[in-house]
Amino acid sequence: MTAYEQLIQEALAAEGPGGPGGPGGSGDDPARAERAVRDLLAAGPEALRRVLATAVERPDRHHPVLYEVIRRSTTPEAVPVLLTHTGAGPAALAASVLYALARSGGDEGPDRVEATLADRTAPPTTRAAAAEALQGAARTGTDETLRAVLAEQRREPVDPEWPLLLVNTAIALATTGDHSGAAALHPLLASPHEAARALAVGAYRLVLDEDSPHALARALADPGAEVRRAAVDPVFLIGSPAAAGLLLRSAHEDPDDEVRFNALVRFGNIAGLWLSGDAEELPFADERWSELRETLDPAVCHRFGVPVTLTDLVEEFTDEERLRPSIAAELRILTGADVPAAYARGGIEAALRTVRDVPFTPGRIHKWGLTRPMPPLLPPPPLPPSP
Repeated sequence: MTAYEQLIQEALAAEGPGGPGGPGGSGDDPARAERAVRDLLAAGPEALRRVLATAVERPDRHHPVLYEVIRRSTTPEAVPVLLTHTGAGPAALAASVLYALARSGGDEGPDRVEATLADRTAPPTTRAAAAEALQGAARTGTDETLRAVLAEQRREPVDPEWPLLLVNTAIALATTGDHSGAAALHPLLASPHEAARALAVGAYRLVLDEDSPHALARALADPGAEVRRAAVDPVFLIGSPAAAGLLLRSAHEDPDDEVRFNALVRFGNIAGLWLSGDAEELPFADERWSELRETLDPAVCHRFGVPVTLTDLVEEFTDEERLRPSIAAELRILTGADVPAAYARGGIEAALRTVRDVPFTPGRIHKWGLTRPMPPLLPPPPLPPSP
């Protein structure tokens, strides 16, 4: 067995028989998985070539450790190796290759990602992966490609039941500071397909224009539970008193247990109430909200009962272990820094370094490091009746 093969075997062992969450997998020992990733990265382009070949040869298995090696292979030496695999293997492999190319030095890798996105003959899943890869990695001129694909998909959607290409493109455009893709999301809420509506609603976490709150208010009253579940976090991220009121209403009245639970927790995150999601907390939440709501500025985004600040979020991330995954995900949306990945690789200090110098205006809505105006938030129509 060669040294490369030994490294790959260690990576496969770190994944475990059940993948990252299986027995012996990286879900049980993330440090072992991280060592395997770093060892393969240190071994250079030939190791990457072997990793890619292994992932192609085993398409029936999901390989999170191998995919992580690929995603971090952004050096100039890795680009020629990655370019030979942009269309090979399972979807997760192609997505990892495109992600790395979008973040590689020079023009060749990013050019290939943009060309893949624009190629109407490429599989829709590959084009959608290219759009996702460009989220937060767009260069000067990339927004033009994104707008062109968005217009194309509005005219001729490749998959109305699962409009992933359109949604990923709208999100990628928003990470450049252009939220015009919201206009392509709004009509999807009238889709007959619940999955399509939910996919579009989830994108409002990052894509926000003045009509998005109206769409979210409708989504909270959608007959599909999947859509209402997807609406909770985007409403929470608006953070206004009106948003908190909508969440409290859903916590009381929604027929779905998951929506009620998450809406109550997220209401508490805005209002500064530590709520577990138990329905028995609703009377307390109502009483406190009657006292609080008139004291909060309707044009301000709130967390923990006060105007949102990066300092407060970082403090909660540091001090509250149980909240770290959700706050890390929120910090990524707000700042554009990949806090979840940094935390997984290097712990709290690594995560904090990614946001240490990010500009942040207290009380403002932030999307990918840029502020957005507080849009009007309209009340939803009546909730669907309980089954």
